[in-house]
Amino acid sequence: MTSGINGIVSDITLDNTQVNSSGNVLQGNSNALAAVTACHGSVLTGNVRTDTTSRIALALNSGSSLAGTVTGLDSFSIDGSSRWLLNGDSSLNQLNNNGTVTFSDAPSGFKTLALSTLSGNGGFVMNKYCCAECRSY
Repeated sequence: MTSGINGIVSDITLDNTQVNSSGNVLQGNSNALAAVTACHGSVLTGNVRTDTTSRIALALNSGSSLAGTVTGLDSFSIDGSSRWLLNGDSSLNQLNNNGTVTFSDAPSGFKTLALSTLSGNGGFVMNKYCCAECRSY
């Protein structure tokens, strides 16, 4: 993976791995520098967070997925066979989306994705909630 982060301290690969958490599946603290690649059908269920002193790059490759929020990542790459189910407000620096980002159903409110840079040819699926009492005139 080309992360664009100079001085990578950790290069982590999750190969055909399932990681489930009701909290964070990945957390970068205290000047962490890391490139994390989830590949070959890896499934991450939980949130990804980094503090403002850390630089973390995450890549989903070869049919991998993340279901959760992302906060503070330096970069996030999704290849054409992978997907992200965004189920809460998220913010990160760079998103290279060649796969699918799906905003989960939001009957109780909207999900926000804040980015500095967006690239890639992937898709965004935005669900909408229509109340039963809405009428067309």
